[in-house]
Amino acid sequence: MLPTPVVIGGSIAGVRLGMALADVRALGIKLAPEGIDRADGHGWVAGPLLVIVDDKERVFTVSLDLRKSGGARVGKVEIPARASLAEIAKVLAGCTLSEGSGGRALACKDAEGRATNFYDSKMGNDLWVIMP
Repeated sequence: MLPTPVVIGGSIAGVRLGMALADVRALGIKLAPEGIDRADGHGWVAGPLLVIVDDKERVFTVSLDLRKSGGARVGKVEIPARASLAEIAKVLAGCTLSEGSGGRALACKDAEGRATNFYDSKMGNDLWVIMP
């Protein structure tokens, strides 16, 4: 499995915030219903990718379960699927690492302040790349 391209503040696997669900499918991403009732929208999955859309079928969250993927590629930086958040923080410049009650977060922003976040859990088995 190839690393998933991530553009900080831009896209995950080519999926951008505000994108129409039909345009996500046009990228060749084979989506299936997530099967979870969400008050805020509808979830669609394609392997390790989760796309959440609103009632107008516009993407408002896209995430990648890094552990279940072939890793990620941010620019020229390759992030292995099993990389720790601390390891990711060392190779991605300009990101801020913080502790939370359920785990840690690595917030990375582009020049315009748009964020892509990397999260892990205290359990140590989850690592997500999320664009809120």
